[in-house]
Amino acid sequence: MNELVKKIIKYGLTLFVFTAIASGALAFTYAATKDRIERQKFLEKVKGALKAFPEAKSSKWIKERKDLLKKTVKKFPEAATVFEVQENGKILGFVVEVLPKGYGGPVSTMVGISLKGEVTGLKVVDHKETPGLGSEVVENLKFLEKFIGKKPDDPVKLGKDVDAVSGATISSRAITNAVRQGLDIYQNILKKGE
Repeated sequence: MNELVKKIIKYGLTLFVFTAIASGALAFTYAATKDRIERQKFLEKVKGALKAFPEAKSSKWIKERKDLLKKTVKKFPEAATVFEVQENGKILGFVVEVLPKGYGGPVSTMVGISLKGEVTGLKVVDHKETPGLGSEVVENLKFLEKFIGKKPDDPVKLGKDVDAVSGATISSRAITNAVRQGLDIYQNILKKGE
């Protein structure tokens, strides 16, 4: 073998060893932190549920209902989580996490709904909307408050019932769609207790 081929093999093996070590370290780090990351994401959803259902005074009032989510996802594939809000065993309402498509991807929106079928509040817990434009919608309390009190039979349509935030029409539509879906999920699944 000539000298050039030996160098190529030496450098190739060296690169392979470093890549294998780095990949192993990355896989180990992911495995070691995966559960903690998932737990933190879940806690963020619970905090969002508390904001979406202000009557709930503690995270102890929020109970994840995976059984209801399975029923919900069949008809509403953008549903991601269903929480039941209860105090001392008495159900007060529900919080549904819906993932409507925004400009930058899914907009994870918690929609609180009382047993009367009224929207109690909204909280966006995750999004990838454009900073300064679409991201303005998720923090715009004046816009979000327009949905409080809406019921399943109420029209919830952007441009007719709710005005979009200027410069963020797609993000505004995502939030509007989240509310509409949350109300539809309540009316078709949660209210009936299917």
